[in-house]
Amino acid sequence: MSEPIRDRDPDSLLNLEEAASVLGVSSRTLRRWRETSTGPRTIMVGTSPRIRVRDLLEYIDAGGDSRALASGE
Repeated sequence: MSEPIRDRDPDSLLNLEEAASVLGVSSRTLRRWRETSTGPRTIMVGTSPRIRVRDLLEYIDAGGDSRALASGE
């Protein structure tokens, strides 16, 4: 990913490897977070999980706490 994440279209989709790179974690960690509902919101495109840039930025801005997103904090 060449451009900074905040410069990307907020509706663009990232695969798990791209999102993991932005978060500084392995794609395996991001997959585990998905399974336990502790990571950023994901959507399915066919059979492939994707993360909207907007959702990734919200997760980062919430300090990486998906519970804060759910409660609206």
